[in-house]
Amino acid sequence: MHRKGKLLAVLALTTAVVGFGTAQASGGAQRGAGDTVTIDIKPALRTQPTQHIVVAKPAAGTKIGFAHPILSEPGAGTVSAGAAKVAKLVGAAYTVEDAALDVNKQLQSADSMQARGFKAILTIDLFPHAMDKFYQRADAAKVVNVTEYSSRPGGVGEDWTIPGKDAVAIILAAFPKGATGVMLSDTPAPVIVNRETGFRRAVAASGGKIKVIALQRNLKETLDGARTTAENLLQAHPDIQFVWGSNDTGAIGAALAAQAAGKKGLVITGMNGSPEGVAAVKKGLIAATWDANQNGQGELLAINALNWLATGKAAAATKVPFTKIDKSNAAQYIPWAERAK
Repeated sequence: MHRKGKLLAVLALTTAVVGFGTAQASGGAQRGAGDTVTIDIKPALRTQPTQHIVVAKPAAGTKIGFAHPILSEPGAGTVSAGAAKVAKLVGAAYTVEDAALDVNKQLQSADSMQARGFKAILTIDLFPHAMDKFYQRADAAKVVNVTEYSSRPGGVGEDWTIPGKDAVAIILAAFPKGATGVMLSDTPAPVIVNRETGFRRAVAASGGKIKVIALQRNLKETLDGARTTAENLLQAHPDIQFVWGSNDTGAIGAALAAQAAGKKGLVITGMNGSPEGVAAVKKGLIAATWDANQNGQGELLAINALNWLATGKAAAATKVPFTKIDKSNAAQYIPWAERAK
């Protein structure tokens, strides 16, 4: 059997969907076998299983690029760390270029990577359809391009229907008769809009018990920006009972603002499962965070791109389930840096 035929046979046995279950986690070694390498994707919690995903080894000199929207945002940054891990293990060159929330810069980076001969280019859309022109050019040139939070071939995202339901349950556990609160969100990238939609759907299903009276965006996506935004929300709405955050930075900023204002009993939830977010859960600053293993998503983006390069076939877009992290399981948390090894 020729090389591509062997690869197709091996990869056909590999499940691209990552379902982080509840079995005991296994070790973290990566094993090579001929034309493939098995990547061990570590989970969010030590009580969950490690996933073993087969990836095709690329030709010598293969370059993988990541036209990244904002490396400074912790969750988005760890996506790149996951992709870099895979590239290192298979012997591919890896380059990430940070657009720092500049759509035009991100588009230029992706086009430049294509012009420089990168065989696979990874992206995260900063805004819906912002990168469509690049996708059209890459598709026409048959350059592999894989996007996070996208239904495009090879895309990897998160099951955003889960955290909203959990957050509403947490709020109702604290306020059984109902509660009024606000949403502190980020730049309206597709991932953020999906998270907001998941929460709003759960709010609508509460039968009027949960009410959202404001949504404010931390467009800088920094802790200082989140704290200032939360301070303004608390001044405008001093009687609110909850703050829903689209990420942990926003939630921690809201918690610090509430502390400074002497506001007690406020239910604050985050998202991303960042080390900072989990630390805030342990300290009681926020009630919970949700981890969709963004490091693992970055690994899957690179794996899907490499397998597409080797076989000429793209994997279907997949979704990774969230893991809720609260005081009951925070001690089992695996930090991002450990997952990226």
